[in-house]
Amino acid sequence: MKNDSFVSAFSLIELMVVVGLFVLLLGGGMVYMNGFKGRQDLGLSRDRLIEKLNLARNLARTGQKVNDRQTAYVEFLLDSSGWVIVNNDIGDSYFSEDVTSGIVDVDTPIGSGDLLFSAHDGKLLVDDDGLRSRGVGESLVISLYSDESQSFESVVIHSSGLIESD
Repeated sequence: MKNDSFVSAFSLIELMVVVGLFVLLLGGGMVYMNGFKGRQDLGLSRDRLIEKLNLARNLARTGQKVNDRQTAYVEFLLDSSGWVIVNNDIGDSYFSEDVTSGIVDVDTPIGSGDLLFSAHDGKLLVDDDGLRSRGVGESLVISLYSDESQSFESVVIHSSGLIESD
């Protein structure tokens, strides 16, 4: 007697191939997702740093008077842990904040007196026995690095005061 019913089934090899492909795709997705959070944290820290730099530059450009004294510059201090402190030349502090929340490492050449925004025009100043404008083409670079995603971002502050990221 002939069996007319058609029985469809998967062989063991076919099932192993499908499960193997599924595991490979899932493993690749997990590797990507682990780096994704690190890249997101890095981008957030970069954006917060740029926001604070722009705020400091705008504070300088407004040329605020403090106790009837005109400010000459606004100083932007940044340490390797990501703490930002913004002061004026009179000694008043505008704000201090951790822009990286301890997630991202900061590599900066900026020390005390290195990042000064000039009052009224927001250009970068150099304090070497008197204030003077930085030369045309001079810039400062702040690098942010994420161990989690093994990636980095840079923020460039040009002598004109223009702030950009790569």
